[in-house]
Amino acid sequence: MPRHFPKGAEWRVWDLQVHTPYSEVNNGFGSDLNEYAKQFFTRAVEKNVAVIGVTDYFIAEGYRFLKDLQADDVPLKDIVGEDIFERAKDITLFANVELRTSILVDGNRVNYHVIFSNEVSADEITEDFLAELHFTSEGNPGSADQRDSLTKRNLERLG
Repeated sequence: MPRHFPKGAEWRVWDLQVHTPYSEVNNGFGSDLNEYAKQFFTRAVEKNVAVIGVTDYFIAEGYRFLKDLQADDVPLKDIVGEDIFERAKDITLFANVELRTSILVDGNRVNYHVIFSNEVSADEITEDFLAELHFTSEGNPGSADQRDSLTKRNLERLG
């Protein structure tokens, strides 16, 4: 549970767009999730970041991974070390689902970011929000476009 701040208003560092290896469109992190988590929490502690928006395109899997890790003391301590463990647990994580659109403004794609409370689980985001959204993909030439719910399975099917 995050610490409570005893003072009134106080400046804190927030970073609301930190991508994870689950961001297939923009994965510059490799596939070693434990190494990613170590760097994620270590850098946040070094920079005294209080809140992070865990960002992935169309899914909440990176958020799920980091929240689960943060909730389990043994693997978190193994990954980040005893010295920053408590501070890593104190960082508030929000899910930030980035939705890419086909809309262009001055040649740049318009993206939407949906930031969820840290009290909303990855399952709730996936089942109650994302699965209710639909996207259109181009079908084969001469056939109709396909309209599917925004699920990881449907995204993987498209490649």
